[in-house]
This record gives sequence, structure tokens and C-alpha cells, in this order.
Amino acid sequence: MRISSVCAGVRCLTAARKRLTSHQIMKIKPSKLVAAILAGATLAGCAANRRLNERDQPARFHPSPEQLQSAESGDAEACCLLGWLYLNDRNYTEAAKWLLKSGNINSTGASGRLLVEGRGVPRDVPRGIQRLRLGAEFPDVGGNEECALDLARIYEKGELVSRDDSEAYYFLGICIAKCSDVDGTLETRSQLIAHQRTVGARLTADEKKRQDARLRKWLDAWKAGGCQSMGELDSDTSNVSIYLDDEDEVSFTAFSAAKLLGSQAIALTQLGKRLKELNVPDNAIIRVYASVDLSAALRAKVRQSLVNETLNFSRHEFFQRAE
Repeated sequence: MRISSVCAGVRCLTAARKRLTSHQIMKIKPSKLVAAILAGATLAGCAANRRLNERDQPARFHPSPEQLQSAESGDAEACCLLGWLYLNDRNYTEAAKWLLKSGNINSTGASGRLLVEGRGVPRDVPRGIQRLRLGAEFPDVGGNEECALDLARIYEKGELVSRDDSEAYYFLGICIAKCSDVDGTLETRSQLIAHQRTVGARLTADEKKRQDARLRKWLDAWKAGGCQSMGELDSDTSNVSIYLDDEDEVSFTAFSAAKLLGSQAIALTQLGKRLKELNVPDNAIIRVYASVDLSAALRAKVRQSLVNETLNFSRHEFFQRAE
């Protein structure tokens, strides 16, 4: 999970730098930028088990007038960057101030944890959980798995809030769906699945069904929104996600219950054949997410590739993706 935390820090810093002038950027020492990224690895999504026990340290980082002006003007990315730099400096009071002011998705995990622990700001568990939830479910980035994992732990332990296995099960599901071959997190997938199944065993059948439907709705909305760097939910049935960006070529990911079976771009006419070569079972659920118009002709073309004399991938669902 540490890899994607670093990525979150990089995304935050990159976005912030785009909004700063070259003069302002030159005011930020490279060592501070690297340190902020490393801080992201520690706190971005709050996956670390340890609590933030250090007291506020004497301030060492002092923003330039230009940095401070950009943040005080309300620029969300500049506030986020400033918050991370203060966080790296262990100046939690200033870090909380700017991260909370930012509202940037890359600030939600860190600000949520600071609120939950009362670090640099009066403890406010409900508000902290609200921030973590925003980060976990945020649709534009498909959610942040570290925020989701932190929430799963909070709800399962029941120390800060009443124990809620349904919520723990749901947020563990988000973590599982975020495991992909893109960021190298697939090796954690089986461990997360085992943990979610343990929690799920404590739910009634009806409640588990409700949470599975809730996760499916969240994931379909995410994929239909155009985000392809994702995994799948735990399921006894294999799942295939197909992405149509034109009418002749597709990309796909195929998951069994425990692992990725295959992921690549391929001609639409060869799709069914390739799935068969990967030993995807006939009863796999095929979900087609199309950014092109899902005309009757295109749907027929997809079916022809999947169901013919030698293939019988007959379980289809079609979703129109956002442009």
C-alpha cells in the first residue's frame, strides 16, 4: 500500500506546482519536495498502523511570501502543498490549518487522520471520518485505498466509534478493488480478500448482499467514469471488464476470485478467443464500459465476439462511460 501513498503525494505536489509560477517553484527547495513526498508515504492515506505520537516540533520550514500568498488566496493545490510541507516539518498545527483549508482530494487522508487523533487541531472524530470517507470514495480517482483501509480498521476495532462490521466490510471491498497490476499492489489482494471474508462471516446473508450491491454500484460508477487502472471485487464468479474506446479495439481486465487472469489491449474480434485462452470460465460476468456510442450494432459486434459456435460468454452488462 505504501507505493500508492507515494503516488498520492506526487499527484498532490505535481498539481500544486502546476498552479505556481516558476519563481515560486524555485523558492521551494528540492529536498523539501522530496521530503513532502516521503511524508505522503507515511500519512497520505493513513495506512500506517502507528499513531502520530510526536509533539509539535520547533518550526524549521518557513514558506516564502509567494507560497503563503498563493495559499492565502484560497488556491486549493497551494494550500495542499503548504500543508504537506508543514506536515513533514511536524508542525501539525499549521499542517492541519492548510490541509483542512485546501479541500483537495490529496489532503483528505492526512487531514482526516489529524482530526481523528486531535493532532494540531481539536479532536473531531465524526469530521475526521467524514474526510476519510471522502478520500475513500472519491469518484474522480476511484477512491483512495489507504483512506478506505483506515476506515475499515476504525469500524472493525470499534474504539473511536461503535463497531460496525458492515462498514468495515464495505471499505475493505474498496481496498480490494483498488489492487491492480498498475501500481504493484496485487500481492496484497489475497490478504485483503481473506480479511474481508472474515469480517463478512459476521454479517447476516441479507446484510452481506446489501454491502456487495453497494460495492458493485460504487465500482461500476467508477469504471463508467473512465478510470481503468483498477482491479475487481472479491467474487465467487470471474469478472471481466471491457473498455471500448473505439469500435474495433478494446482493453480488458479479467479477474478470478483470487487473482488477475489477464489484462491487455486487443482487437474486438479476438476478445472472446483471448478470454478462452486465459481459461476464463463461460459463466464469467462480462461488463462492457464504452466511451463510444453503445449503438445496437456495436452491442451486436461485442456479442458476436463473445458468443458464437465455439464461445459462450453470454452474461453481459453494458455501461455508457463518461466522455
